[in-house]
Amino acid sequence: MITRDLLLQQLHEAEEQLAQQQALVETLKTRLNSISSADTSTLAPVGSVSESSKTSHLSIFDNQYFNLIIRQVPISIAMFDTHMNYLAVSEKWLEDCGLQGQNIIGQNHYDIFPDIREDWKEAHRRGLNGETIKQSEDRFERPDGIGLWSKWEIKPWHDAQGNIGGIFIFGDDISQLKQNEELVLLQGAALQAVANAVVITDRDGIIKWCNPAFSKLTGYSAEEAIGRNPRELVKSDVHDSQFFKGLWDTILAGKVWHGQLTNRRKDKTLYDEEQTITPLQDENGEIKHFIAVKEDITLRKQGESALLDYTQYLEAMHQIVLDLLNRREIDDLLQASVELASVILDAPFAELLLEENGELVVHAFTMNQPFLKGDRVDRSNGLLSWQAFDSGKPAIIEDYSAWAKHRPIYDAAHLHSVADLPIMAGRECLGVLALGRSAPNHPFTERDIQKGMMFSQIVAVVLDNVKLYNNALQEIAERKKAQAELSESENRFKGAFEYSPIGMALVSPEGRWLKVNNSITQILGYSAEELAYIDFQKITYPEDLDLDIGLVNRALRGEIDSYSIEKRYVHKDGHVVWALLGVSLVRDELQQPLYFISQVEDISQRKVSELSLRETNQRLQLVLEGASLATWDWNINTDEIDFDQNWSNILLDLPDTKLRLTLGSWRDLIHPLDDARVVETINKQKLDPDPQFQLEFRLRTLSVHARWILVSGRVSSWDQDNKPARALGIIMDITARKKAEQQAFELALEKERVMLLTQFIQDASHEFRTPLTVIQSALYILNKMSLDEKSQRKINQIDEQIVRITELVDRLVEMSALDNGVAFDLRDTDFTYILDLLNQRLRAKLESRQQVLQVSVPLQLPLVKADSERLFAALYHVLDNAIRYTVDGGIIHLSAEQEHDQVMIRVQDSGPGIPTDVLPHIFKRFYRSDIAHSSPGIGLGLPIAKAIIERHGGTIEVLSTSEAGTCIQIQLPLGNNA
Repeated sequence: MITRDLLLQQLHEAEEQLAQQQALVETLKTRLNSISSADTSTLAPVGSVSESSKTSHLSIFDNQYFNLIIRQVPISIAMFDTHMNYLAVSEKWLEDCGLQGQNIIGQNHYDIFPDIREDWKEAHRRGLNGETIKQSEDRFERPDGIGLWSKWEIKPWHDAQGNIGGIFIFGDDISQLKQNEELVLLQGAALQAVANAVVITDRDGIIKWCNPAFSKLTGYSAEEAIGRNPRELVKSDVHDSQFFKGLWDTILAGKVWHGQLTNRRKDKTLYDEEQTITPLQDENGEIKHFIAVKEDITLRKQGESALLDYTQYLEAMHQIVLDLLNRREIDDLLQASVELASVILDAPFAELLLEENGELVVHAFTMNQPFLKGDRVDRSNGLLSWQAFDSGKPAIIEDYSAWAKHRPIYDAAHLHSVADLPIMAGRECLGVLALGRSAPNHPFTERDIQKGMMFSQIVAVVLDNVKLYNNALQEIAERKKAQAELSESENRFKGAFEYSPIGMALVSPEGRWLKVNNSITQILGYSAEELAYIDFQKITYPEDLDLDIGLVNRALRGEIDSYSIEKRYVHKDGHVVWALLGVSLVRDELQQPLYFISQVEDISQRKVSELSLRETNQRLQLVLEGASLATWDWNINTDEIDFDQNWSNILLDLPDTKLRLTLGSWRDLIHPLDDARVVETINKQKLDPDPQFQLEFRLRTLSVHARWILVSGRVSSWDQDNKPARALGIIMDITARKKAEQQAFELALEKERVMLLTQFIQDASHEFRTPLTVIQSALYILNKMSLDEKSQRKINQIDEQIVRITELVDRLVEMSALDNGVAFDLRDTDFTYILDLLNQRLRAKLESRQQVLQVSVPLQLPLVKADSERLFAALYHVLDNAIRYTVDGGIIHLSAEQEHDQVMIRVQDSGPGIPTDVLPHIFKRFYRSDIAHSSPGIGLGLPIAKAIIERHGGTIEVLSTSEAGTCIQIQLPLGNNA
């Protein structure tokens, strides 16, 4: 993740690089000036030099050494004559201008850039008039369309007579610096807009900055908060000193603290927050600031508390329901309900009234209200209870004694808060549960009412349960009477059974045919005697059996009483018979299954016709759906268009349905950018129709993105005036095709970007190596000279940095090659051969630090599938890393062994180990565990090793502890001959 600190660091590095380039530019300017002042004839144009001068001096433009200097300097510079013709130019100038590989010497600047801005031409004229012009920031558009930000300077040069011979233009590419500045500004804006509160303090906790979300959370503006300690602003005194000691011990140790705490807003209200505090360290590892990110979790905490309370309440209600359901006496049930309601709803006064003949009658009450026994309430009094009964909703009074319409019977109770709750059984109100509290300022809350309504519903359920129990006793008596009537009905059924024109049968719960009529035998081809020895499963078509048996079992379980399905039977002669089957289950007086009544109607002829039509429609529908097609029918005279169900399903994201749209409503769906083009085609079809037309355009749907469709159609009929009357056609969803075309274009752009990046790295490495080689040569000469100790130490430091930069360039080139998929030559490889090469390559490093490399490899180690050169490079980086972090005189262990179908390689150092929070980042490019980057290495060795190992089909991981150093494990696949 790109952080603000990382962006600022990159911005600082870019500024340093620009400063170094500017210093090089100034050095070059000084050199050019010194050449001019030492011998002005060297800057004279060739044509203006006298014959004597030609013999004594060469023009600078014939001086190959001077041109070589200009061409090779790693900055953007060009030299022009008074007509703005190129005299000399650097490679960096060609690169920045997009002119690589072109020979522009002698060409005119304005011919190469015909669209050059007028203000630049004016700057050139001023330079040719002797002025030096500088621009610290300017945008330049290259011929290839790429825009660059640059910093430039124009300076005149003089010939042998002191006249202005032309101008120099120096330029610096500052595009990366501009991008970094923009990213810093964007990140600052993001911090201002983020929803969570963000606070930055110094080491002592004094607020240095806060975002608007902090002010919204705490009530303090930024002006009120900055310069003060959060403990002065929001401390709630909820947490003890030990809590804050643990917090400070964590962050002062350089670790991130995360936890929950309660604070106080400016208006003194408390709130809960979840906070993360991150220490910020300087380049020396000292903590300078803390960043705290706060999230208000007050509502979440309240919700958790309420959920716990509600869960406990539900558990209590479960026990209450079980107790009430076990009661059979109605009076006992009602009294228990009142007493339980009084306890769980904290209402010392409670009564239960049921409706009887237009009155509410008190059936149960708490013992502190004996005066209510036998009380009956009509509609002229008890207004609150009747309000709850009639509305089916709670009726609440906060001070009942002061209410003008209160009942005098309650005067002795001195009731304050009163709630009357309806007892609802479905939509019917059975009565009222009345609750009262005598304590002042103790109203019934919304949550109390919710609990009360739930309890009143439970009372309704148990009342209904007692009613059902009593009704069941009465039903048993009535069933015997009905049995006699059933016997008579069965006789009537027998006559209808035998002579029915459709097949009828009685089938046992196990599926055996108990009784069949003549129609069944004709449909199935079996006689009644033959059917008596088989069950319906044996003659049911196998694919229909599971459905039929499943419905039979549901009926036997009491889930359904009857069912009707279309199914197939296998006729006695082997052909399939389609039948419409209707089944009803008959039970005895104890509700035990007796038999099924089955009605079977032969529908074979109808099914043949239906199947033929369905198969034809399915084939057509599959073609349409598979190709994402929908059909349309346009009545040109009425401008009505009919669409099939695929239109709504595929194109409009609506449920399957056919649609009819007018031409106007159809146009409302067309994307605005395509509307004019579509309307033009429609009008043309009305006036001068094409036999076959196609049109691609975008359609607005219910989803976020528009869809591309292809409309294809033709005129199918004409009216009496020979004008188009009707058109038919199809619509195809081509969104996927359009997306694929866009993705192919974007992929091509990405490939071009990678190619340019690779070329840049290669060119940059070349540009770096040239000056580095020159510097190393100079250092070699200086090392041969007798220098004092301080100078020698400085030279050694420069030499170390040159080696470090050279290594960085090599690593960048190596990583670039891997990123671009350089080909690997994988073949069976002897690992011991690679070990010998590693020993030779690392011997000098190990001896210089008096370290020992212990190798443990079995003689019969199998071959590995590897590119020997790349695998050598990967292991070299791993061992080089181990050498860097092992103390002088330490031991490094390298072992290899076969594990299943792989070779396991382990490199164990005896260094200080890697902190746990660093381990997830160890394979990131340029990652260094310390902010100051004082540790050895450049942060590319292990990423390169990881890339190489994974290209081999292997894995690499790091195991590290502070006590046992670091172990890097590598798994490689075995070779084909292993």
